[in-house]
Amino acid sequence: MLYDQRVSILAEDPEVTGFNIGINAGKSAGQTIFHVHVHLIPRREGDVEEPRGGVPCFMFIFAP
Repeated sequence: MLYDQRVSILAEDPEVTGFNIGINAGKSAGQTIFHVHVHLIPRREGDVEEPRGGVPCFMFIFAP
């Protein structure tokens, strides 16, 4: 399933150069729907100044 999503995203947007995979497990981790779901987050070179830190860093920077 993730492979198919990855292929689809790359076909639609050739500027995507990487992905983060995130799972929010538990209320304190930000889970709001209490079943397992996975976030496949496309990334592009330069989308954040410092990409180390993965999903928490990415979500903090882009949170409204």
